[in-house]
Amino acid sequence: MRGENKNMSAPTEKRFETHIEESLNKAGYHSLPPADYDKELCLIPDEVIGFIQETQPEQWEKLTEQYGDTAGVKILKRISDEVSKRGVTDVFRNGVKDRGVLLRLVFFRPNSGLNPDHRELYRQNSFAVIRQLKYSCKNENSLDMVLFLNGLPVLTMELKNQLSGQTIADSELQYKRDRDPGEPLFHFTRCAVHFCADNDRVSMTTALAGEKTRFLPYNKGIENPVNPDGYRSSYLWEEVLVPDSLLDILENFIHLAEETEAEWDNYKGKVVEKTKKLLVFPRYHQLEVIRKLRRAVKD
Repeated sequence: MRGENKNMSAPTEKRFETHIEESLNKAGYHSLPPADYDKELCLIPDEVIGFIQETQPEQWEKLTEQYGDTAGVKILKRISDEVSKRGVTDVFRNGVKDRGVLLRLVFFRPNSGLNPDHRELYRQNSFAVIRQLKYSCKNENSLDMVLFLNGLPVLTMELKNQLSGQTIADSELQYKRDRDPGEPLFHFTRCAVHFCADNDRVSMTTALAGEKTRFLPYNKGIENPVNPDGYRSSYLWEEVLVPDSLLDILENFIHLAEETEAEWDNYKGKVVEKTKKLLVFPRYHQLEVIRKLRRAVKD
């Protein structure tokens, strides 16, 4: 639902959002109000600082000794800048250094159960969902849903309910026409992925580029099978986005790649090859195949 264009379909879409939010809450997410989000830093300050203080008290103490009362402000700015430069996935995987102190922004699943401390740190990862997030300092536009890990945005979602007469095609147009890629939250790699979902289908993109934005289907097959227990698209929030699955994706599946395209250059008068970076987020069938192989090897 467009925050800037509420209409008679809003109650139906709101119920769809509520269903997804409640499912995520049961899986381990907690809901937060939009006001908790810092539009300039593109993060949730209390969540980021709270995670660092609880999981890395020694590192926090070292930085407070150097920064004094401004420690929180300085650390948040440093983290925001690093996500802007390197992308959220790289920050999660490699952490952020500040004044010689390495801060971890996530703890991935330990390779074995031999280290109880690491297991406890893994359990302290904090997953949050915010609905109708007003992301811009320029206008009142809002996103239907944004998911956060330890205070950093991981993905955005625009949701449509067919009962309101709209589908994921409308969500895709919304991203193309109403979501300015110049907004900090939509910068390349700031979020890992942007999803469009309706009752039956899901699509995704990792790079917003206005009308040139390319969406890929994120379905189980050509069409999603009938789900006797709910929406055909429910695998997105019931399987893919649950905490253990999302952490696995962030740690092992997302990667940067390069794509070369041939284009006609009017100035040079010939075809030239141009290379651009792509952020690759795994499709559903790719996740399914690799996870089945893992289980088979383990068995």
